[in-house]
Amino acid sequence: ITISLIPSRISGIAPLSVFFDATATTASVTTRPFHELLYGWDFGDPVAGIIGIWNVSGKSKNVDTGPVAAHVFNNPGQYTVILTVKDGQGGLATKPVTIDVQDSNVAFSGLNTVCVSKTTDFIGCPTGAQQVGNLVNINNLPSHIGSNKRILLRRGDSWSYAPALGSDTAIIPVTGMTNVIIGAYGSCANPNAQGICSNAPFIDKTNTDDSDVFHTGNSNNVRIMDLRLRGVSCISTEQLHACGSAIEYGLNSESILFIRMQIEGFNVGISGSSTQTSLHDQLAIVDSDISKAYNMQAYIGSDRMILLGNNLRDSAESAVVRVWTAYKAVLKHNSFSGSSLQHPDAGRQALKFHAADESNTLHRHTQYDVIADNIFGGSAPWPVIIGPQNGASNEILSDIIFENNRNLANYGSLNIRKVDEPLRIIARNVTVRNNIFDATGNGDLSYYAVTVEKEGIVPIPSGIYIHNNLIYRSDSSSSITLAYPTGDITDPLKVYNNVIYAPNTNSVTLKLNAGPIVESNNFVSKTIDPKWVNPAERDFHLQPTSSLINAGITVPVFDDFEGNFRPQGLAWDIG
Repeated sequence: ITISLIPSRISGIAPLSVFFDATATTASVTTRPFHELLYGWDFGDPVAGIIGIWNVSGKSKNVDTGPVAAHVFNNPGQYTVILTVKDGQGGLATKPVTIDVQDSNVAFSGLNTVCVSKTTDFIGCPTGAQQVGNLVNINNLPSHIGSNKRILLRRGDSWSYAPALGSDTAIIPVTGMTNVIIGAYGSCANPNAQGICSNAPFIDKTNTDDSDVFHTGNSNNVRIMDLRLRGVSCISTEQLHACGSAIEYGLNSESILFIRMQIEGFNVGISGSSTQTSLHDQLAIVDSDISKAYNMQAYIGSDRMILLGNNLRDSAESAVVRVWTAYKAVLKHNSFSGSSLQHPDAGRQALKFHAADESNTLHRHTQYDVIADNIFGGSAPWPVIIGPQNGASNEILSDIIFENNRNLANYGSLNIRKVDEPLRIIARNVTVRNNIFDATGNGDLSYYAVTVEKEGIVPIPSGIYIHNNLIYRSDSSSSITLAYPTGDITDPLKVYNNVIYAPNTNSVTLKLNAGPIVESNNFVSKTIDPKWVNPAERDFHLQPTSSLINAGITVPVFDDFEGNFRPQGLAWDIG
């Protein structure tokens, strides 16, 4: 094994988001190292921020798996990050890298920090900082923002404003700047599981014009953190772009971190500029709660993109999150649910993951991405689509891992349409492993866990591997199926070690009789109980007497849903 380990940066100011890239790692035993090696990360950061575990998955923030990974170093210090790679045949290699994280109180000492209060309360403001009191009009904040500045708003303060700024403007521009923090000072009250304080500084936009709260553009090393932003409710308006965005990042934004943000309302919560006009690198959205947008909670794209630990939910008219380009990305430990709640006849996605058109020379393919440890709710009828935005777009997606996710048909806010295809793939070289697809509560509707199809002018999907997944429903329905390759597919789907069990469903099948598959050691039944511990509580651990233990074949699935190494016994378990 020859490890290639490239961090996006090795030093910077806390909080520091770092993207780790091991995609060029090679091993003699495989031609698919991105998909078929076990990558284990120790970030050397046992505290790992305000809350040390991810709210959605319950997993530690200090460790991770995958050929691409990301971490936010919230505290200053020197960290030794260690990557361990195994090939499943006894091969093992390790490689360290050191990350130096500087204290923000040192980097922004003295007058480089500005504390802003609506009154004259500066308790908790760093010693020596500039103090700006009685700032009752948030429109006056930009005069204090600049490169190499930290702006801290007082926790417990709130500002309302009703701008009349016109299209594509922002009340707080952070454009053309480098090394900026906009955050909070003072004691944090009642932090939730994401570390968001109940008394976070609050900016409330009260009208429906098209202006945004924050803009970044031609900016580098900008952190916007620990704030609450609310837009006037857009739910009743039919103006597509009314209410603007909470944050618009645009025009070549690089190393932008949004962390512990609570965003509610707006047309789009966080929006990135067009794929045709700008490049972005190292966009990170972490531990944030974004909800109740008229359109989408996030419309984003970037190289080396990071989406970690967020709760994204309840879009009135469209998808919850739409990714328009992602060359190397980590989307982990997020919750996505509640799409198109006021437009259920059309149907939208919890996650639409596509790419820039090949005619756009600014961007590379959407490639080398990991989507893992997330919950996808009952956004109907297709909660997750990995493919082009439409049949006329020549968008290439390849080398994507979709693993350890929970796709739950009755989770979150539900629209009228039901889920029938929880994961649709129009891409190449995609590995689907260790996922739970639970169709319970979906109504009497046919359910196809993984659909693979060709659409429009993009290449026919190939290199699709479906391993050790679990498909289940407890209530009655007409049919439930694991894999649905359409008739256009020529390269067989590789389908191994999966469980599909639906005791009250009329038809339980491995695949529809359309495109080809190669399959082995799958369990498909409506009469034989797999002997899960408590499926009603979604506890799908196998009882010791289950016939699925040690019954699988050897596949490149080296850890289970909870991160425990496989195999645990003599052979791989099924499911």
